[in-house]
Amino acid sequence: MRAPPCGRKPQSPTSRPKDRQKALIRQFQSYVRSQDLRHSAPREEIASIIVSLAGHFTANDMVSKIQSQSPSLGTATIYRTIPLLVDAGLLSRSRIDPDGGAVYEVEGGSHHDHIVCLDCGLIEEFHNDSIEREQSSIVQKAGFRAESHRHVIFGRCLKISGRI
Repeated sequence: MRAPPCGRKPQSPTSRPKDRQKALIRQFQSYVRSQDLRHSAPREEIASIIVSLAGHFTANDMVSKIQSQSPSLGTATIYRTIPLLVDAGLLSRSRIDPDGGAVYEVEGGSHHDHIVCLDCGLIEEFHNDSIEREQSSIVQKAGFRAESHRHVIFGRCLKISGRI
């Protein structure tokens, strides 16, 4: 893994336990059945490869990783499968790319927010109970019931902006 231009050490994504990967595949199979969709071996292979990925990635990243493991899978098939994986709850789609593009990550079950470097693209995950409580309080005072939220902070690594 190459170091970002800011000089930070790249994060090493943790691998997902095999039992979690199997549970995600069962979840996908259940979703396909519930939607009366045809079982497809290529679709299942794509799902299997994607649930093994860690970190954050674009659709283009997924196509590259999938085709490096299974060159016979077509780009169109992969792109058609991505929305199914989102709808099935296997992938989370965020607009945390500074250019507004979609960035995905395999659902991990625990809520977290993101800090994104505008220079090198590094994505740091964080969770802060104080922020979560304050957001809940704001939503309640405004007379809403929160369904979900995405908290993304865009900034610049201190090393690249000359502050470290």
